[in-house]
Amino acid sequence: MKALLPCVLGHIERVIARHVTLDGRTGLLCFDPLCNLFTPRRPLSSIDLSNHVVLFIPSSLREISEQLAVYRRCRRQYPGTAACVLLPAFCRCKAEASLRGMRRVHRFEPGTVLFNGVDREGMLAPWPGTSYSVDVWYEAPDEGSVWLRTRPKSTNVICWAVACR
Repeated sequence: MKALLPCVLGHIERVIARHVTLDGRTGLLCFDPLCNLFTPRRPLSSIDLSNHVVLFIPSSLREISEQLAVYRRCRRQYPGTAACVLLPAFCRCKAEASLRGMRRVHRFEPGTVLFNGVDREGMLAPWPGTSYSVDVWYEAPDEGSVWLRTRPKSTNVICWAVACR
C-alpha cells in the first residue's frame, strides 16, 4: 500500500498552479494528511470527474490508458475538467497516445522520495526514492468553461496537504 507524500502533492499543486480536487485512485474529493493512504480504491467509472482537477497515479500502462479514456469522455462534456498524471519517464513512449493533449510540467529525478506506505509493524514510513525519473503530465481546464470546482470549505476530510519539513 502506497500513497503520494503530502509534500509532493503540495509541490505538484504549486507547479500546475491549481489545487487537485479529486483523487483518481480513491474517488475522494480531497486528500487527508496521509494522502488517502488507507482509503480503498474505487472504480473510476463510479466517480463524477466533471470540472475537477484529477490526480492519476497509475500502476500500469493499461490502467493509465483506461483512466485517461474515462477522463477524456468526461472532458468532452465538461471542458473545465483537468488531469494531472504521475508517470515513470521510461513509460512516455508507450503512453504517448494516452498523454496526447497533455504537457510535461515537471520531472522528479531518480532518488526522489515520492511515496509513503506502511512498514511490517504497521507504522507509517516513507518508501525509498525511485530508481528512475518520474514525470508530471498536466492538461489544464478550459478557462472558458462555465465553472471550475474548488476545494470544499468544510468537510470531514482535511483537504490541505501537510508541508514537508
